[in-house]
Amino acid sequence: MFQEWATAAGIPRKPLYRAAEVARVLGISRSTIYAEIASGRLRAKRPTKSGYCVYVMSDDVDEWLKGEGNGR
Repeated sequence: MFQEWATAAGIPRKPLYRAAEVARVLGISRSTIYAEIASGRLRAKRPTKSGYCVYVMSDDVDEWLKGEGNGR
């Protein structure tokens, strides 16, 4: 679901999306995405411990949208 929306928004299909891209596709703020990540409801990955970029898998976005995200 999310990948189709991202493609429609002009973002190419890829395994990981930046948090800012997720926010843009969904029409919500980046701070909302970061808050969901911090709460554990939306899973995310950082390339390094001190990395500023946060990446989210499209499947995790789909789970989060369905209310099935559990933070694991």
